[in-house]
Parts: sequence; C-alpha cells; structure tokens
Amino acid sequence: MQKYWIDRTNNANCFMLYAKDLSITWGEDNRYWDWVDIKETSDEKFLAAELKTVCWLEVCGRFDTEALAPEKLYEVVFMVKIKENADGLESITLRLIIPNKSSNDVTVNLMNVTEREKWIEVPVGEFFTISEIKRKKKREEIEIFLYETEKLNCKQGLVIKGIVIRPKVS
Repeated sequence: MQKYWIDRTNNANCFMLYAKDLSITWGEDNRYWDWVDIKETSDEKFLAAELKTVCWLEVCGRFDTEALAPEKLYEVVFMVKIKENADGLESITLRLIIPNKSSNDVTVNLMNVTEREKWIEVPVGEFFTISEIKRKKKREEIEIFLYETEKLNCKQGLVIKGIVIRPKVS
C-alpha cells in the first residue's frame, strides 16, 4: 500500500512506500519482527515493522521513477522511530542505487538519536529524474537500502514506517 500526494509548491508527485511495501529480511518471522498497527492523527492507518532483535539487518525498497515528475531533483528518506530499548544501531548503512549511475553509501549512528519514540527522517540520498523523452526509451527503477550485515551484533528497537520519495526543497 503506497501513499501518493502532490507537492503543490514543486508541482511534483511524492510517494511513501510503507514498511509492508519493502523487503525486510526475516520480516515475516515474528521471532525477529512485529507488525504494529499505527493510526496517525490524520486518520492514516498503516503497518509499521518493529525490530525485536536480529544480527543481520537488511531492508530494501524498489521504486519505478516513471511515476515521478521528469527533470526534478528528488530526495529519499527512511521514516523510522528509535525506541527507548534500542541497541546495536551504531553503524547502519543507507544506500540509494540509480540505474547506470553510481550508488552512494551513507553510514549513520541511530543510537545518537536524542528524540526517541518519535518519527524521524533519515536521509538516504537524492537523484535527478530523467526527461520525458528519455523515459519513453527506458524505465528507471531505484533501489533503496538500510542495512548492517558486517558486525553481526544484536540490533533492536528500530521501527520502520517506510520510505518517502519527494522533491528536494532547495
């Protein structure tokens, strides 16, 4: 279930890929993840993925950029919540892969988040959408990752709402 809206300021489409739209390693195993019903004040309802404990953290989303406005700079952010009991989230890698272009990795320490139990935005990267003419020749799908698969320490206390793809505000 994706959410769609229009950014009227930039006249551009925006999307939210909810946690259920993402590929989460062991996401369907209730020993490692819980799926929590969330109701926001706007009457928006969705399922968030709440990490119980894993050693191998891997979350991936894919999105066809054809639905986005052409020739615009977009940004990609993970919407997450860090719980009071969070642990092992010191070295989380975020990656945005754009076809035929280089990917960029960013490493963040989510244990440094001071506002616990609130939704925060964790920037993954940005990209420029191709022109309408080029779109007719080829489609572009971006891949978005959040992972930590090297240290294999226990990680817990991360809640994932999803990924927001929206125009970058200058």
